[in-house]
Amino acid sequence: MNQPPQPQPAPSPALRASDADRERIATLLRDSYTEGRLDDLEFQERLEQAYSARTLAELDTLTMDLPAKTVAARPGKAPPPPPALASIVAHRVFRYLVIILFLVAIWAATGRDGSFWPIWPIVVGGFITALSVLNVLTPGAQHRRAEQYQRRVARYQAKADRYQRRMGPPPPPIGDGQ
Repeated sequence: MNQPPQPQPAPSPALRASDADRERIATLLRDSYTEGRLDDLEFQERLEQAYSARTLAELDTLTMDLPAKTVAARPGKAPPPPPALASIVAHRVFRYLVIILFLVAIWAATGRDGSFWPIWPIVVGGFITALSVLNVLTPGAQHRRAEQYQRRVARYQAKADRYQRRMGPPPPPIGDGQ
């Protein structure tokens, strides 16, 4: 007899934290920082602690004082579904077709003399659109790109913050502006 699947128990705080757990907390800290809930120094300290944490309990202490809407559910729950792939593919193909029809209309309106020059944009654009559609259909491609972008932004922000702390506040403008 088939029994319904049993809910998974929440992970024990004594469990070792994975890289995904650390990255999830780092993302939450970045979100809280951009919302203004953490100042620069506290954000940097918590981010360093998140990346050096060994257990889930250590990670949980970093987000205990943040509002519940900012703190995401523990792993085990499914993330929200991405936008329908079919709609993304349809949008990209539709955009390609509109551009091609526009170019063919220009060719037809100019007298159709000479060769069919829109063939080159059709071929090159078709190749680019096909690569774009294949990239969308690759599992996890958008998620990986979003994570890479967030890590890059955080890295540059951390560099900017370190530079700002090292150099001090910016000098006052030259002249009094009158």
